[in-house]
Amino acid sequence: MIIKQQIIPLDKRPKYNVKGKLTTFKMSPEYITIHETANTGEGANAQAHANLQSNGNSRQASWHIQVDDVQAIQSLPFDECGIHAGDGTYGDGNRKSIGVEICVNSDGNFEKALENAAAVIGQIMLQFNIPPHKVVPHKHWSGKNCPTNLLKGRMQEFLNRCIAERGKLEQGRVKGVSERALNDKEKEIQAEAMRLGITDGKNPFREVNQMYVWSALIPLARKIEKLEKK
Repeated sequence: MIIKQQIIPLDKRPKYNVKGKLTTFKMSPEYITIHETANTGEGANAQAHANLQSNGNSRQASWHIQVDDVQAIQSLPFDECGIHAGDGTYGDGNRKSIGVEICVNSDGNFEKALENAAAVIGQIMLQFNIPPHKVVPHKHWSGKNCPTNLLKGRMQEFLNRCIAERGKLEQGRVKGVSERALNDKEKEIQAEAMRLGITDGKNPFREVNQMYVWSALIPLARKIEKLEKK
């Protein structure tokens, strides 16, 4: 899915206050945090939220992408921290995750917005090698009941869609690519995936299939099940 660029001007970006100095932080993304805007007003679509950010948000908050039933718009560079997770200046949610807001405007199609959001998140997962267990709801960081609609028993279904979207892109990217030695970063990812029980570590370039996806998702699904019961 094409992501439209509408980056917040530097002088309009909310900043962290560190010992009285306002600053932004660079970031190497390790997570994706899923939000819902909670704004059901008519016209509260992706463009409206992108405009809110680029015009200077009155709240001390910023996020990377907003998605609705029509488009996805990027407001922050992916290598810059947003202020969206509610876990403070040094929390991993703010400092290590890309924030994706899904619009819930009453005059939009929420199911289509979810479809678009899954496509966008799948792209980001592939771009930054973010594994499924690091695609988390806002609630994971701060306890806030967000994304509200997805946390009503739909979070795993949505994550499955994100993973499927990544899988489609991955298959297209690696089709015809033969086995090769892993680089250092890929070895780290392989070792961590094996430690977490997501994979056996074999055939890292194989095409995605259902059984592999199921095996990878079970540990994540169990974590989400516990989180939703809290």
